[in-house]
Amino acid sequence: PEYAEYFSTNNLLLRIDPLPVIPPLFDNEFGLTGGSDHHLGARLRRSGATVSLAPQAFADEIVRPERISVRSAVVRLLRNGNVMARVDQAIATEQGESVARARANGTVFGAGRVVVGLGRAVLGSLSGQLGIAGGLKTSIIGVGQVAGSFGHTITEYQRTTQARVPSTTGGAELDQTSAYPKKVAIGIASFKRPYSLAALLKSLTDLVPVSADWEFVGIVVVDNDRDRSAEAAATSADLANLVYVCEPKPGITAARNRAVAEALNLGATSIAFIDDDQTVTPDWLRELTSAESMQPSSAIIGAVRYRHPPQTPQWFRGLQIFEDQLVDGSEDDNYFTTNNLLLQIQPWPVAPPLFDERFGTSGGEDHHLGARLERAGQVISFAPRALAYESVLPERVDARTAVRRLLRNGNVLARTDRAIAEENGESILAVQSKSLLMGTARIPLGLGRAIFRSTGGVRGMMSGVRTSVIGVGQIWGVVGNTVEEYHQ
Repeated sequence: PEYAEYFSTNNLLLRIDPLPVIPPLFDNEFGLTGGSDHHLGARLRRSGATVSLAPQAFADEIVRPERISVRSAVVRLLRNGNVMARVDQAIATEQGESVARARANGTVFGAGRVVVGLGRAVLGSLSGQLGIAGGLKTSIIGVGQVAGSFGHTITEYQRTTQARVPSTTGGAELDQTSAYPKKVAIGIASFKRPYSLAALLKSLTDLVPVSADWEFVGIVVVDNDRDRSAEAAATSADLANLVYVCEPKPGITAARNRAVAEALNLGATSIAFIDDDQTVTPDWLRELTSAESMQPSSAIIGAVRYRHPPQTPQWFRGLQIFEDQLVDGSEDDNYFTTNNLLLQIQPWPVAPPLFDERFGTSGGEDHHLGARLERAGQVISFAPRALAYESVLPERVDARTAVRRLLRNGNVLARTDRAIAEENGESILAVQSKSLLMGTARIPLGLGRAIFRSTGGVRGMMSGVRTSVIGVGQIWGVVGNTVEEYHQ
């Protein structure tokens, strides 16, 4: 969760011999409220125990229909904030620290969340119900934290005699009927990264077969360098059905559109985009195609995990320039990305070309495509187990890269909104006014978040700075300026 790094037991390997902390591991004070796992996590951290992550140890949970209600949502969020406050007090008691101070901190942080959340809800209202809900979530958690600081407990696991309703979600078969047999090609756009491209192609040699209702038809490598820097890596790869082409027209848009054209030549109905500086897991393509088979969609977004260089500074991590793409739909700007994407190309989900030349040197052509798909009512789904890895080069960990990337992100938001308005015959003035308002609001909101989170260190503070810089880029886009990232 955004405001509480919850330590949970719903998918956990826990050492019990020898015991990592003094028993019992789970405190009965949290028996009816939940949060016993969060309390255990706090105890482990205080004791210096190591807590690690296993992102590929994946579990699915089906959300029961009766849990999708306003009451359930509010109770769960209030409980989350309540647990945060009560855990802080419990840890203070166990460590002989000031409980009064823990309560005061909980009250201050909870009240701050209420204010920040309401501000986010107002700002988010410009982008619809999801934006409003994101802000309200923060505020409700804050209310629960304040309540917990004043000694109130929110019960979630109180037992009743009501019988559980059996799940009815299993057993239904999806209609796989289609005018087109499902065929997938892999598309890679490359520019002067021969060594990382070679590593990607090597990882593709270990791919397992795609799901049963799909056919793999080949790999397309589009070299966007007139000097053909990718040719040696592509032609020497131990891969069958690999097509290498050089696209002399500069820009990421030209390279992606060429990849689509070549994939169509191979007979593909979908293209799986992956970046030339990434590697994939053996079941990457199978997970993408399986996800589409389970929920037919025009686009399936996979997960990306970033490997940062040793000693990456906390201020850089706080800016979230290269932060794990968990594809749970909760990213701050809801970016639609092509760095791990299965995209339908036959029949066309929107009018071709899929990638707009206006974003050729700036990037953001994928975000613009995502906006077009949403406008057309196309289904966009997620495949969190379709995993790709990207190693962040040391030379990209610097202030100039960070600021430019954030300015670009905000810039793309404004330019995409204008482009969508132009394509749909809508008021340019209204869209520009909305973008100007949102960009302007992001600046003080980000500064406020930076101040509020500064107590958590430089990483927390820089997350607020990130919001402000994106706002500046958005305003820049409104007044007609373009931040170029792929200029050759």
